[in-house]
Amino acid sequence: MILIKNTFIPLSEKTLNRFPIFYSRLVFTLVMISQVFITIFCPVEAMQIPDLDTKGDVYKTEGANDSLIYDSTIGNKKCIMLYADFSDAVMKVDTKERANGVLGNGLFQKLFHEQSFGKMTLDVEHVHGWRRLSKPASKYSSRTTESHRELFVEIFDLYPKIDFLAYDYIMVNMPRIGNTAFGERDELAIPYKGKKINVALNISSVSPYVLAHETAHLMGLPDLYTYGGVEGPKNPAGPWDIMSSAGKASGFLGWHRHKFEWLDANRKKYISSGIHRLEITPLNAPSGVSMIVIPVDDPVKPSKVFVIEISQPLRGKDSQNSVGVLVYSVDAKLATGRNPVVVYPKLDLLKAPFHAGDHFNHIDAPMGIKVLKKNEDESFLIEVKVD
Repeated sequence: MILIKNTFIPLSEKTLNRFPIFYSRLVFTLVMISQVFITIFCPVEAMQIPDLDTKGDVYKTEGANDSLIYDSTIGNKKCIMLYADFSDAVMKVDTKERANGVLGNGLFQKLFHEQSFGKMTLDVEHVHGWRRLSKPASKYSSRTTESHRELFVEIFDLYPKIDFLAYDYIMVNMPRIGNTAFGERDELAIPYKGKKINVALNISSVSPYVLAHETAHLMGLPDLYTYGGVEGPKNPAGPWDIMSSAGKASGFLGWHRHKFEWLDANRKKYISSGIHRLEITPLNAPSGVSMIVIPVDDPVKPSKVFVIEISQPLRGKDSQNSVGVLVYSVDAKLATGRNPVVVYPKLDLLKAPFHAGDHFNHIDAPMGIKVLKKNEDESFLIEVKVD
């Protein structure tokens, strides 16, 4: 007998003797059909996304954060904001006005609170009034670890009554030096009162999004724009994350929210094989699966993955039609500035998302995607076939 959905189909001995090949092929076919049925129509089994394997010591990797530099990205974080200038670059704007500009009248704090789903809050304490460094601006630099460290040593000396060890993030407003985050292990960190400070930033821009970019460096994120003589595409993450474009992006990619432990386990799926039909919800939605991760190499310990999510709307004139299904790769072996995240666009990087009726296939990708429809609640129904 053969059992099909609790129904027995009798087969006579004569039939079995006469058609052994037919019988074996029938059983094989039924088994394969049942496997396909289960793969397509049953819920995706919950699998934890593994930490990516960096294959070495990678600075600011897209893998797990270096615990020797970066602290937890959960909870209330104490920030201190300082104001310093130079004899040849005197800041005349009032520091309270400067603070309102660089924090966007609270937009900076709101961004992290919303992007983290309330899991991170930033309290910013100010020490108002400009303090003067001892040398002209041309004598300082943030381009090397050594010069950047020396700059912060002198800045800290300007505030002898403040215990900088009591703060999670130190932010210094200053002209000329640019927007640069410092982050190093103890052997290269900033010496302070017999201890070490591992992270701090300086900012010249008056933009809450630039400040968010630099602050995210203090939390372990790499630059997604390209520098350092890297071969291949330039800035392949486009405008889809604050770490690649503080001028257009409205938030962080799903992978970065995952890396920061902001995205709950039931909001993401890890798929290594099969055909799956799924509804994917926006990252800012209160519930639903919002990120699908597919390994490129070893499913148990991958170094590179592909990610599927719904894009967040761009800021400015490019916001129209910027919401759709976004596909990108994440490579933990590549350091900051070396293209660790690559967006695979439908058309170009400004028109990267896929919409209902679109298909995604690429030689680099371990899967194909069909975008079946967009739902009224802004979610998308997609079909993913993992090779």
